Amino acid sequence: GKEAIIKITIAWKLGLESNMWTLRIPTTFTPRYYYQTGKNNEEEKEEPRATEQNFVLDNLPYTWKVNGFISSCSEILQVDCPSHKISSVMKPGNKEITFSTSDGPGEIPDRDFVLQFKTKGLMDPTIIYQKAEQYDHYASMISFTPSFNQGSFETGAGEHIFVLDCSGSMMGTKMELAQKSVITFLKSLPEGSIFNVYIFGDSFESVFPASQAYTNESVDKAIAFIKKDASLGGTELYLSLIHI
Repeated sequence: GKEAIIKITIAWKLGLESNMWTLRIPTTFTPRYYYQTGKNNEEEKEEPRATEQNFVLDNLPYTWKVNGFISSCSEILQVDCPSHKISSVMKPGNKEITFSTSDGPGEIPDRDFVLQFKTKGLMDPTIIYQKAEQYDHYASMISFTPSFNQGSFETGAGEHIFVLDCSGSMMGTKMELAQKSVITFLKSLPEGSIFNVYIFGDSFESVFPASQAYTNESVDKAIAFIKKDASLGGTELYLSLIHI
């Protein structure tokens, strides 16, 4: 009969999907990894291993509600929540908005909460600068989204490097979709190209020591490499990029 309130503070960069700012609050953290203790050369080692765990969500003893507030420097043009039903109230000036999931007993947290909103001038180039009083220095950030006219590009051969995340958190549907995407792009390369495929986790591997010519044989070998069952633990992208 007791109640508990859990407060979680998270700070992260908003994603940009379909020309809209995207906030994604995951409902699952811990089932994605566990630590397995073993012995190697008579020394204890802990290695992360991905795990899949089944949950019965029908009779959870708790539900959740999401209430939020958006404050923007520019006018908010659109707010959407593809994952849940929400109600929202825009404040005068259209730069601040409050939102909440539907009234009632709450919902079972069986999926991530995804909120998207579009602001005026979202794709416009911007520059932000700030002075560090302690060091009497300035820091600046420039943000811009290039716009390409596809008709101005000529399709030609080149070198193409594919880098595929094979960390534990990619197991399941995400991995299947990523593999299909890489294979689709691989099969679409123009003739005369050279290419290579890297997979990474705690470490990295490549299908070829160096980029190879685009042939039926090299493509078949790359596809077999992409489809192999590989879970490489953590997410260490930097090492593969340095090697490339």
